[in-house]
Amino acid sequence: MSEPMDLRDAVVEVLMEAKREGLPVMVMLSDSASTSKIAPFVAQYPESVVNVG
Repeated sequence: MSEPMDLRDAVVEVLMEAKREGLPVMVMLSDSASTSKIAPFVAQYPESVVNVG
């Protein structure tokens, strides 16, 4: 049995897959990039991120 995945990691995986498939994904942050683990998405798709914090 595999280790359970952190929900934040799963969300980032799904968001990145959606972007690769061409879906119009936007992420809104409130100064929480480190705690939300969204950094890989921000690095790859900075044009799809809005930081309101």
